[in-house]
This record gives sequence, structure tokens and C-alpha cells, in this order.
Amino acid sequence: MKQFHKTALLVEGAKDIFHAKTASVLLRYRYDDIAFLIDSTHSSSRPNIFSKEYKKPVITDLSKHIKEIDSLIICLMLPEGKVPEIWIEHISTALKNG
Repeated sequence: MKQFHKTALLVEGAKDIFHAKTASVLLRYRYDDIAFLIDSTHSSSRPNIFSKEYKKPVITDLSKHIKEIDSLIICLMLPEGKVPEIWIEHISTALKNG
């Protein structure tokens, strides 16, 4: 596995830890290597499920923060086997920036 030290976790709209088990494990065991979480549905009235417990920043737009990370990890199951449009934006941004 590539050694990463500044990674973003894509946890878009995760409803509970079972939708984003990878994020749960990485936040628990690689906490210092996680820069932030990505969730465009996050707001003060609808906080991300991980933001309170793990105290990591949650961003909604990866393109504004791309220079802060060295990797992106998708931590969710594909809903209905399809990649949602918002995921494509985040993944494309990460790929374009190495």
C-alpha cells in the first residue's frame, strides 16, 4: 500500500459507519494522516457522521483544497452500482492533480 501522509477521505452522504467502514478504520488507526473529509451534504444542520467524534475538517469542494493532500480514498459503497456525479468531480480533480 502506498504510504500516504495527507489524505482526503470521500465520505459523501454517509449515513452511518456501515456505509463508510474504511473511513472508520482510517480515522481510528491513521488519524494523523487524514487531512480532511469530503462531503458536499455536510452543513451545520446536517453534520457528517464522523465530524463530531473525530474532529477533522469536512470540506464540500475538493478543488479548493487539492494542494493540501497526496491521496484520495473513496470510503463508500457505490449506491446502486453507479458512481454519483459529485464523486466524479472529486475523483477527476484528484486524478488531474496527481
